[in-house]
Amino acid sequence: MTASDWMLPEEAFAFLRARLLPVMNPTVVELGSGEGTLRLRQMAHVVSIEHDEAYLRAGPGAHFIHAPIERGWYSSAAIRGKLPDRYDCLVVDGPPGVIGRAGLLEHLDLFLPVPLLVDDVHRSAERELAIALARRRGTGLSVHYLASGRAFATIGWPP
Repeated sequence: MTASDWMLPEEAFAFLRARLLPVMNPTVVELGSGEGTLRLRQMAHVVSIEHDEAYLRAGPGAHFIHAPIERGWYSSAAIRGKLPDRYDCLVVDGPPGVIGRAGLLEHLDLFLPVPLLVDDVHRSAERELAIALARRRGTGLSVHYLASGRAFATIGWPP
């Protein structure tokens, strides 16, 4: 797998671009950073939560929160109070699958109830996470299956 295989698929960027374009000064919070962060910065201000210091690449249009993994998920103490007062969506693309992302369910209180995009739902753990997030939010879930075999889910986006 190459690094770009880990990045959000092009179709996810297109989905986000179409929804963020009409928003004045959009902000995205993302879990996990990397090559995709550079692409997201082209359409919005990005706040990235990242556990691996090697991926903390600040630059114009981005702010990084270093949150080491504690008890299977990002350190909530490292995140609490550091997110913006307003943001337009949460992109769930971390921590890596070997660590797992289900810890988000135990830390939803850290985040605003904004629409979500969950990457990698072609994997059962991420698909179950997306379903659980939609249930907790009491909102719709759409799964976007791609020709590449990958999939991402969107939760709570207006039609």
